[in-house]
Amino acid sequence: MLAATLGPAAVEVGARYLGVGDGYAATLVVTGYPAEVGPAWLEPILAWPGRLDVALHIIPMLTAEAAKLLTAARRPLIIVKAAGRDPRAVASLVALAEALGAPVVDQFHTHMNFPQHHDLHGGFDATPYLDEADAIAIVESDVPWFPSLKAPRSDARLIQIATDPLFSRYPIRGFGADVALPGAPRLTLAALAEAVRASLPPNATTERRAKIAAAGRERRAAVESRARALKDDRPIEMAWLSRCVGDALDDRTIVVNEYDLDASQCCFRTPGTYFGSPSSGGLGWGVGAALGARLAKPDHTVICTVGDGAYIFGAPTAAHWVARAYDIPVLWIVFNNRAWNAVKRAVTSHAPDGWAKRTGMPLTELDPPPDYEMVCQASGGWAERVDDPAALPDALRRALKVVREDKRQALLNVMCKKP
Repeated sequence: MLAATLGPAAVEVGARYLGVGDGYAATLVVTGYPAEVGPAWLEPILAWPGRLDVALHIIPMLTAEAAKLLTAARRPLIIVKAAGRDPRAVASLVALAEALGAPVVDQFHTHMNFPQHHDLHGGFDATPYLDEADAIAIVESDVPWFPSLKAPRSDARLIQIATDPLFSRYPIRGFGADVALPGAPRLTLAALAEAVRASLPPNATTERRAKIAAAGRERRAAVESRARALKDDRPIEMAWLSRCVGDALDDRTIVVNEYDLDASQCCFRTPGTYFGSPSSGGLGWGVGAALGARLAKPDHTVICTVGDGAYIFGAPTAAHWVARAYDIPVLWIVFNNRAWNAVKRAVTSHAPDGWAKRTGMPLTELDPPPDYEMVCQASGGWAERVDDPAALPDALRRALKVVREDKRQALLNVMCKKP
């Protein structure tokens, strides 16, 4: 292996990585050779008849360095996307947040990373924190923010924590790091928490933590009030539908969410109970992922929340047939706004005054909508269309009873307000 590293047949140079043989390197030092090299460029060295001295120098980035940056900060912040991929990492993240007295923001999250009822849960949008944060721990997050919309202050210290903190397989990624800590996040976070506890005096973060907790209570109350203020609107508001789903959840219910469920209207507190669309996914991911989640956890209830466009892309006829053929009781909830709103949002964000926006965004309308409940019924499932917002809680109870007690698949086609 050493020979393959020191004398690879070729080196692949990418925008953010170096491919050396079958592996990857962050740094490659070559002395006495031109800047541009081709295949078999090291053969002259390997075939050199004389003595060859090779110096290998490794500069480690210690956990203590990251802990030093975090404990010196006045406004530390933790941003997380997918630490909960390993459920054991959640406790380690809680330990670090408590030791540091820092808010944890689920930014573009794909997993249950941090219990939402915890005082230090900072919500789902890092934007309000970025102006003041002077040290940011970024945990398993390929895109922690959109620089063109909002970026941290220029002097903020960045600590990247992930299995591959530089995401070296990405061709282009422009997020820097003062310290990058590779390895299993559950171990890295636990080590950081221990180092921070050893560095900070008792009660050093009491005041900071109290302020974060008060802001969190205020934010959660505002989120709930917003949903309840819309509970009588027709067509149904997605915020109210999300609140009703959240009220029906328990610690043995898994949610597979493709876009439309507003997680701030719920309270996920148990590792492994939430899965959102990953970077590798696309429209239609959720429908099949829910089947897989139920097969993996047969003693749990699985709810799949999808938009109508995502439901169509998920090949629902095939999915419902599989659910029937293999006895996989899943509850699908279709947030039916009669549009491919993911497409509309994306186009509008990039070209707010463009031709598509001015001409009504062709090919994004799903009106009149199909009767999606009949697709589920065609494979023996229980299904219902919901138009009345007041009927939502009871409809959810009926659907969950079918899934949990009758062990049958179910679907709610919820008619939501059109964007």
